[in-house]
Amino acid sequence: MIDNFFSEHGINWENCVGLCTDGAQSMSGRHAELHALVREKAPNASWAHCLLHREALASSGMNEELGHLLKDVVRVVNYIKNSPLKGRLFAKLCKDFGAEHTALLYYYESHCLSRGKVLQRVYELRNEMSTFRREHENRDGDLFTDDYFIQKLAYMVDIFEKINHLNQSMQGPHKNIFTQSDKISVFMKKIELRIRSIENNIFDMFPN
Repeated sequence: MIDNFFSEHGINWENCVGLCTDGAQSMSGRHAELHALVREKAPNASWAHCLLHREALASSGMNEELGHLLKDVVRVVNYIKNSPLKGRLFAKLCKDFGAEHTALLYYYESHCLSRGKVLQRVYELRNEMSTFRREHENRDGDLFTDDYFIQKLAYMVDIFEKINHLNQSMQGPHKNIFTQSDKISVFMKKIELRIRSIENNIFDMFPN
């Protein structure tokens, strides 16, 4: 497809000096995948792992306690989303409660923005979810009455909101390695400032 596009628009493969992809085998494989096919056309082209994808991989790690919380949230979401009947009942409950939203969001592990959006929606509908789970006599309903669980959920919502903002600012046209590197450098400096603020019991950067 890329070769056809180049041919249609009169682009010479000799002008291709670099290839940037994510780290998937279908992209980075050296024998029969995209990397290898491009090298056949442009043998001098260099390959690099996409900076945005590397940033998403780096931000995916979390400690065991928060990892368990994410699994709990995904399990609760799937319990409701995987049943059309439960989905309709939950939507009616949200509507009766006057909630801004009437549906949860599926979690897609491959989508770098998914975690933050799923956590945000669950946090916004935490009271409705607690009521719904109790009415269905499900053990996970107690999670949303646990203050410590809600505090951890709110913390993750705030953290991933900032990560998603970074991800979105690095996407789109007219972006290059220099502007993206600058954005990551600024983000890391902000993290250092937030750590010092937390050590001084200042939590203004965590609105939830």
